[in-house]
Amino acid sequence: MNWIELIGLLLGGTSIVSVIGAIIYFKPRMKTENLSAKDKDIEVSKNAMALVVTLEERLNAKAEMITRLEGIANENNTKIREQGYLIQQHERRLKGMQGAINSEISKKKYAERLICFNEKCPIREPSLGTFKSKTCDECKDKIVHHEQENTSQ
Repeated sequence: MNWIELIGLLLGGTSIVSVIGAIIYFKPRMKTENLSAKDKDIEVSKNAMALVVTLEERLNAKAEMITRLEGIANENNTKIREQGYLIQQHERRLKGMQGAINSEISKKKYAERLICFNEKCPIREPSLGTFKSKTCDECKDKIVHHEQENTSQ
């Protein structure tokens, strides 16, 4: 045998052995390659689940905050309605007091104009600027008493 044939036989034999080895170990090698792909899929799934859990926690925190803010808004709306009612009551009271004051002013002007035409009259009864009607004193006492009751509540 010649050296060239021997080298060719040697190379050919190793090629055949490597082909046979590749055929025999094809399935185990594919399993390991697929296993690494499955591991990657599992890792991606784990990352996705961690992200979902994080987003769920954030969403729950936002929902709790929204619920808390809605409660505060409802309390504030109730307070606003109560304040509006109080404002209406005070406006009504002020209108009543203004009416009583206007009535007394007109009574005083009427009385002082008709009691005596001479402003420097020595026998003027009552003297100028001191006229008081009985209804004025009663009205004043009534208003003061009413306001004292309302402020004590």
